[in-house]
Amino acid sequence: MGTMLGEALRSAYGPFEDLARKLAGRNGEVWYEALKHFLRKEEVWVKPPKKQHLEYRDSISITGQNPFVAKDHFKEDMSSTAPVRIRKIGTNFQEHFLDKVEEGSDTADLKIQEYQFYRSDWSYFSDILTELGKNCEIKLSHLWEMLCLQRNGEEGKLSHSNWNIAFIKDKSDILWVVGARWCEYQRCQSQLATSYSESLPTNTIWEIEAFHIGQEIPGSYLRCVVSRI
Repeated sequence: MGTMLGEALRSAYGPFEDLARKLAGRNGEVWYEALKHFLRKEEVWVKPPKKQHLEYRDSISITGQNPFVAKDHFKEDMSSTAPVRIRKIGTNFQEHFLDKVEEGSDTADLKIQEYQFYRSDWSYFSDILTELGKNCEIKLSHLWEMLCLQRNGEEGKLSHSNWNIAFIKDKSDILWVVGARWCEYQRCQSQLATSYSESLPTNTIWEIEAFHIGQEIPGSYLRCVVSRI
């Protein structure tokens, strides 16, 4: 009996010694509180709640065009007659989306969520994808229809502050982040070399671009995420 007790004590010595070091160490109070929970047969290490990046803001029902020919709609055009006044279409969007002919667009119920954590890089796209799950993707025609509703800087579902994004597949069926950003004409005027003879009103025009998931863009902030309900 004595031999068995001695062996048990020797085998337990290592864990006891480790516990003693932790109790006496830098984080001793944390280990002491954990030990008290253990002795009361309570959960010791409770996982923190999963951080939510998105907060629901609004919803909208959008009827997409079928088929939708991207280059017939997305054009750099700041005239007063443009269906959507666009100042700039970025290189990635031009290369991967302008030649897209989208079919199968139906009426979609979309939700608009606000991104809650401002950061100066966009490496969090993967986190947002995980949070959205199977409802992450929308059609390019759906985004276009939303832009049409705010073609000239009107108030609406899309944010006036920084980037609005949606996850959309390109012409090769690869998922991208498509972004649309407001740009007030007064602020953009010094950057523009325009041939328009008309006097453009002081209001809002758009910038469109596509980004790789995981791409980092220092200095740019995300405000609004559009997805299916």
